[in-house]
Amino acid sequence: DVGDDGDGDNTGADEPDDVIDSLENVDGTGGQPPPEVSEAVDPPPLDTEVPPVVQAKFLRSSGPLESRVRIASPDIANGYSSCDDLKDDIVEALKFYANSIIMSEQSNDWYEKCDPKNSNYWWGGEPEYALAAESTSALDSAAAPPALESISAPQAEVSGKVDSPESTESSYGTNNQVDGVDEADIVKSDGKHVYAAYGDLLFVWNATDSSAGMSVTKIPQDSYENCTRDNPIKPWKPFPVPEPLPEEVVFENVRRRKTHMEHHRHLHPPRHSRQALSIAPGWHYNPCTKPRILSLLLHGKRLTTIVSENRYRGLDYTYEAKIIDDYSTVYARVYDVSDPQDAKPLTLLSETVIKGSYNSARSINSKGFVFSTSYINTWPFSEGIYRSHPDYCGMNSSQYVTVAAEKALNKTDDFAHQLLDELQLQLEGTCEDLFQIAALQSGDNGDDNIGGQVLENMVLISSFDMAADEVETHTSGAFSSGYLSSVYASQDFAAAMNVGSNYNALTNSWDQSTFILGFDLSGELPMPFAFAEVPGSPLNQYSSDYYDGNFRIVTTQTQWSWDSVDSESRTTNILYVLGVPGDQEGAEMPVIGKTTHLGKPNESVFAVRLIQDKAYVVTFERTDPFYIIDLSNATKPEMIGELQIPGFSSYLHPINISGVPLMLGIGEDVSEDGRRIGVKVSMFDVSNSSNPVENATFVDKGAYSAAGSDFYGFRYLPSSQKLIIPKSKYTTSSEGNFDGFVVYDIDLGDISEAYEIEHASSRAIWSGCWYDASMPARSLVFDGKITTVLSHSVIGTDLTTGEKEWNVSLAEGVNKTQCHPYFM
Repeated sequence: DVGDDGDGDNTGADEPDDVIDSLENVDGTGGQPPPEVSEAVDPPPLDTEVPPVVQAKFLRSSGPLESRVRIASPDIANGYSSCDDLKDDIVEALKFYANSIIMSEQSNDWYEKCDPKNSNYWWGGEPEYALAAESTSALDSAAAPPALESISAPQAEVSGKVDSPESTESSYGTNNQVDGVDEADIVKSDGKHVYAAYGDLLFVWNATDSSAGMSVTKIPQDSYENCTRDNPIKPWKPFPVPEPLPEEVVFENVRRRKTHMEHHRHLHPPRHSRQALSIAPGWHYNPCTKPRILSLLLHGKRLTTIVSENRYRGLDYTYEAKIIDDYSTVYARVYDVSDPQDAKPLTLLSETVIKGSYNSARSINSKGFVFSTSYINTWPFSEGIYRSHPDYCGMNSSQYVTVAAEKALNKTDDFAHQLLDELQLQLEGTCEDLFQIAALQSGDNGDDNIGGQVLENMVLISSFDMAADEVETHTSGAFSSGYLSSVYASQDFAAAMNVGSNYNALTNSWDQSTFILGFDLSGELPMPFAFAEVPGSPLNQYSSDYYDGNFRIVTTQTQWSWDSVDSESRTTNILYVLGVPGDQEGAEMPVIGKTTHLGKPNESVFAVRLIQDKAYVVTFERTDPFYIIDLSNATKPEMIGELQIPGFSSYLHPINISGVPLMLGIGEDVSEDGRRIGVKVSMFDVSNSSNPVENATFVDKGAYSAAGSDFYGFRYLPSSQKLIIPKSKYTTSSEGNFDGFVVYDIDLGDISEAYEIEHASSRAIWSGCWYDASMPARSLVFDGKITTVLSHSVIGTDLTTGEKEWNVSLAEGVNKTQCHPYFM
């Protein structure tokens, strides 16, 4: 199978099987039994017993409208049996939101002084409502909220992870988290061709023959057919443009004087030619912004591009009052890549709209999954409720409450109908694929901690078949009053980590809490499946995984209420093990095990790697504690190994050299007072889990590497024992800047720099003009030749010698209407 090089496994890219095997052979000693699930989490350093609490089931609403909004619990995964039930919940949420606004606005008596007969106090417009003795008739006739029903949800059969085959010297797969689940990225390869997205351009070139040319596909601007610039700027000429600059340039057929800087450059030309010429002075607003390719998914001879296109909103833009109204439109465009041709665009096979703002995407065989979020625009409902509205001019507080409640109640039904209509268009006319509406908060406190915004946004999963002749999406999701932190996906199970809040009775404060919404991916479309809540919030997607029937997640909870608790630390870092329900087991993912606090006082989690029955965690404040946790007994996870070193790692990657299991760490070195020194590459010997050792380290002072946060930029080659990561250095002048890659030789007890790959000269970075796009750092290896992609160029380098063999500027020959800096 072309491209099956073993990169897409649950331990990252390119490691041999013996990495996994050697990491398994450590016996844990077990720990203390975990507390009951209903108990509040209280690990050290907060050395205080917290009694069990009763979970509130509904939000407390003190406003004039009777409303009932549930608080998140496992029952919300039961979904809806009908869209009428969903509409009822939307109405309840709207009434709760109206109460929240009315109760906060009633204390503002400034508007009581407003005189409707005095134009100096008038806001304009005719009032819709007048005071009347019977103004609460709609309130009196309002129906009581419907009773909640418990509906059984479909259950998923979640599969475990699979070991990957041994890697070879050719390494071009994406650095995936889970075996069999390919993550979308900006660069993809099948071993024969490389596919790279550069702004609105899609490049394809032969992976092993740089002389074969490139296929270039420009993404069309579908929504801009009638878009015209307020001040059109015509392209001047393709770049590169040699120095010196011309005396004058034409700008809209008007000649202008040279600026002081242009005059200086004419008298003192730089030693190197500039990459291009600025053709437009100053900043220019362009409502017709180009579409952007956000990521790529590759399956066989089909390449799917995920494209975002901001809708045109110029002077002639006509506003459409939509409730689910994202600023941009996201498309999935599927192209035929069976035979890419030089200088010819790819053939578009099909396209479809993906709802929401893009978060991430995965593919499992031919099925693609796009995770997105949609903002719910409640302003059309709420704008007439605020006390600044002319209708309330001169009213006292009680009068305002009466009229505002009447006004809100009369709006709820129409607004709920419109939202439901838009949802049905978005969810193919059904409502069974939605989690039940609930506030993402918990604890023995029914007070509103979400500002009334139960319907603040939506978390969506859209699935489609990349191999189909016509691509159609199936969408499911949930309303969320929190924010989407990260997404995890295995072959049958996906989890959306949404951060909300939990009431801490001990400190009388609200702390962060993560609400895990689990989706079953085994059917035709994703379905609500499971629910869990854990204190704190995860760092990134590597903070969670599924293994052997359990879902594991590491979170950091920050405690800001210093006056309310006697503690040495404001942070608590915990690894939780959750049971994933099977058939007939309901929807709850109960906590079946957890660790004590990981780290020193005030340290937060900086890196996590969960590999089968072991967890590797890095925490940091001043030093870098490296912990190994034994998960062989899911109910008794235990920290069995610890190492204290300076600095920190933000990404961990397992490797094996001569049978020794190791963990590579990419992070930063810091001084004793916490000041940053530079990039730090560490290698930890984890053969003895109870006694991890820093086997080797290398510090590149003053440098920065994106691989510490953008894990797709990391590549390790086990055969040659080389590490390739991006490197950059920035100065405040045209000298000393660097943007490129560094290649390290990795051996037991030694990390050394082999060579660097420069992608742009220091002066070009400082003063060049570039196309308004930029590529993240990616590296691929084909038959001992490195291909590096970064910012605006692609470079081929010999892996052994480090000699540059070819160089392609992605921006060359592209007409521009503006001059853009190197970094976008």
